[in-house]
Amino acid sequence: MEKAGGTRSIVFDEIRIPHLKFPLLVAHYVLGNLSYRHLPAMAQLAVLDGMESASLLILAGMAEADSSEISYYWDKSLQELQIPLPEKRAAALALALYYCYEIAEGKLDPVAGTKSILDTCLHRYDFHSETPKYAFDSIGFEAAYGVFDSYEEWEAAGFTHPGSTKSPESLQQEIKDLLVEEIKGWVASQKD
Repeated sequence: MEKAGGTRSIVFDEIRIPHLKFPLLVAHYVLGNLSYRHLPAMAQLAVLDGMESASLLILAGMAEADSSEISYYWDKSLQELQIPLPEKRAAALALALYYCYEIAEGKLDPVAGTKSILDTCLHRYDFHSETPKYAFDSIGFEAAYGVFDSYEEWEAAGFTHPGSTKSPESLQQEIKDLLVEEIKGWVASQKD
């Protein structure tokens, strides 16, 4: 457990996951971003958040070597805390929405955040199978995805185009701003 800049976080396989609320960590687990060996560290964060359960405390104190009992205390912790394991689709959407809020509030870079949403949330569930026309249109994320895809194409071209009067920096910022607007629109649509 590390404390960087006043925020608790856990480093999982060289990836720093900021102090997220326990249900979001559970969603990461359901999506396969975290494995059973990360469960004791997740339990530690839950305890620091004030969650109370006898099994959660036991889990928080376990070492990775206790793998035979980790699963038992994980299941028991969720039962005691009355936290159901979400389905993969629900977990993907919950995490995506969380990261979209972070982008909308300016706490997360829109490009890096959208890449994270795709890599750790939306690509972890088969949304393509329910897509009638455009990527992620079944969940209304197609416009944001399209802007992100355009950003990557413009980035590969150095944000330059013959005949363009805009500077590369100006064009890059314009696309980022458009991405933020699409993300905000998606967040608003999820409140309905």
